[in-house]
Amino acid sequence: MNYKEVIFSLVSAEDYHRDLLINSLSLIGFDTFEEIDHGFKAYIPEIDFKQDDFNSLISSYKLLFTFSYKINLIPHKNWNEVWES
Repeated sequence: MNYKEVIFSLVSAEDYHRDLLINSLSLIGFDTFEEIDHGFKAYIPEIDFKQDDFNSLISSYKLLFTFSYKINLIPHKNWNEVWES
């Protein structure tokens, strides 16, 4: 299964801004989150990713605080095979 990875970079110093985004993203199907310096990564199965829902969610936060994001496609990989090699 392919995944969409969205890498968020937050300019805000407020931790609750990250928490607000993560909570809202989970409501539209994002199921895994990873904290990184100055932001986080969010993952969703590609089949569940709805661009219109994502855009609507993002636009609701753009006026509240400053952030940027980048969307990547993560192709399916047999992680057992990778681990065993």
